[in-house]
Amino acid sequence: MIKLLLIIAIAISLGLNYALVGYRFLGIITYDRLFQLAVLALLWPRFSRDLRNNRALRLFVATLTTLYLFQLLFWMRAVMIDAPLLEGGKVSVKDIFLLGGDYVATIAFTYLGFYVLSKYWRWFSIVLVVQVLLFSLAFFQHPLTPLTSTAQDMRARVAYANIEVAKGEEAATEALEREVKLKEQISDRFRVSGPYITVIRLSYALTASSIIAMYFYARSSKYSQLYLYAIVFNFLVSILSQTRSVIAAHIILLSYALLKYIGSRKRITNPSIYFLALAVLGIIAVYAPNDLLYRLGGFDRIHSVSDSGLRIWLWILGLVSIAISPLGVTTDAHREAQQIVFSWSGIETIFEYTSHNGIINIGVLFTVFGLFVFFSFIYLAMRLNRRLAPEVRNFFVVAAAAYLMQIMTHNDFIFIKDYHILSLVSIWCYECRNIGVEQGTDTMLMSMEATSLDLERERIGRS
Repeated sequence: MIKLLLIIAIAISLGLNYALVGYRFLGIITYDRLFQLAVLALLWPRFSRDLRNNRALRLFVATLTTLYLFQLLFWMRAVMIDAPLLEGGKVSVKDIFLLGGDYVATIAFTYLGFYVLSKYWRWFSIVLVVQVLLFSLAFFQHPLTPLTSTAQDMRARVAYANIEVAKGEEAATEALEREVKLKEQISDRFRVSGPYITVIRLSYALTASSIIAMYFYARSSKYSQLYLYAIVFNFLVSILSQTRSVIAAHIILLSYALLKYIGSRKRITNPSIYFLALAVLGIIAVYAPNDLLYRLGGFDRIHSVSDSGLRIWLWILGLVSIAISPLGVTTDAHREAQQIVFSWSGIETIFEYTSHNGIINIGVLFTVFGLFVFFSFIYLAMRLNRRLAPEVRNFFVVAAAAYLMQIMTHNDFIFIKDYHILSLVSIWCYECRNIGVEQGTDTMLMSMEATSLDLERERIGRS
């Protein structure tokens, strides 16, 4: 019973990720992160054993360790030349302490997800349940939905604390006033974020949550449609957030689900198709909430292309910054790169942003050698994926494509403070658990065949 309660508590803490950052132990670390670190310490012997036996987990931890060592060396160099970092000013002892804490917390989050899956993989769906409940606050926060006033009040209590911790009391007050105040038309640029500090943080959570739901939809015969409904609901919330990257990610996931569904049945009779139709109606609703025939500007941010060119120039900015300072981008190197890119593009807003690309930020934060380590990780991960069952392998390809849509226009990434996607890493480590274990070739083949048969039975069960 104690072990079961521990697994449930772990899953809940994983689902609450970044939702309650305003509530911290001694004002330093969030309670969910503190709990995860404590459980990792408790499970350390098991973690050490799994690290030795699981090639995927070992590859991830080795890559993470190497990248953080590169970042530490970059910081040491910045101290020696007295150069401020691109974000955060000059390096302090506190920064180094927080870097180490972030490193351990990343390992803890990833391993605890793997631990829950290893004990009983269905319990990992608790993470999804918690996330959907959090997204419900964002959904009802929008004026087009009922219970808006109640949702706004709940968000005010949570978000105020979150923003105050991150940016100060004055910034929190201004942010809430700006969010609650609506213009002449309620649909004008009203972007929901639920309990999260920003809309972008919500978008990362939505993408990861739908990837988890897709995994359970692909693997489960029991309650499989509930997971599809969760993806559709997340899709509706992503539309209300007016974040194009997460909408594109969900289009990829829903397309895969639809193809998978059609391929498993001779005729379409399942209610899930009606939910997909509802998603399409949701798009129409948010494009023209006030006047379907004459007004399409309410959610103009979704279909606006005004900053599409800027994104490309921001990517170029990141690459130029790395070229100027390959051993880590400092503030001075970034400003020099901005001047160069501005001379090419003539876009003044280039001085207000960084690269807005998670992959490029690997080179910005972890030096150019970090990019080499990252792409080596991708290559080795793809080699491991070849030894998985086809259905599982296809899932990871689709999940990677959806996540790519998310990180191509935002700064966080799998190794850069995006804890949400670590759930996918946990799933990957779980699926690769039999690869690299000391066993005969026949045993390995039998294990892979058993996995394929299990997936086939579940697919037949859904039909």
